[in-house]
Amino acid sequence: MSPLPRRLRPAPDPDVLEILTPLREGFLRLHKGLVDAERLHYEAAHGPISNTQYLQLLIHEPSFSWLQPFLQLVVRIDEALEAETALTLADAFSYIAEAKNLLQPNQSGSPAAQRFTTLLQEHDAIVHVYAELRQYLKHHEARGDGD
Repeated sequence: MSPLPRRLRPAPDPDVLEILTPLREGFLRLHKGLVDAERLHYEAAHGPISNTQYLQLLIHEPSFSWLQPFLQLVVRIDEALEAETALTLADAFSYIAEAKNLLQPNQSGSPAAQRFTTLLQEHDAIVHVYAELRQYLKHHEARGDGD
């Protein structure tokens, strides 16, 4: 079945958009910060590389796979907003819960959590975006919206 033309899809609930838009934008900024930081570390160890070479590393090199869940969350939000069925507030809060899980630094956790924690400790730009996202999620916790 082919997707409905955009004009025939149900308009997203404004409350859902109010929740998902800042979450999506924050995770895009966080992902960019993490990707940029990883490139700095890679180039310090291996020398300069082109954007194309780095993109290939991000896609194929297992040591960069820990970054994928951050961008996958953004992609799933985008796909959900474009879906033929309208998102509910419950759907939006499931993305909030997933975001909370991704933003758990843990130096003794999985390799992905360890790497995230290390970059969080080393890069002010990542700390800034992380703090904004945590504040955003905390706001929804305080309202009792998600968990």
